Amino acid sequence: MESTLLEHEAALRVSAFLLVLAAMAAWEHAAPARTPETER
Repeated sequence: MESTLLEHEAALRVSAFLLVLAAMAAWEHAAPARTPETER
C-alpha cells in the first residue's frame, strides 16, 4: 500500500489540490463573501 502511494504521489497531490480548489469555488459561488455592487 505504501509503495502504491509513493508511486502516485504527484497525481494524488494534484488531485487533492484540484478537489479543494473546486470545493472552495463552489462554496464561494453558493455563498459569496460579499454581495456584488453592480450587475454583470
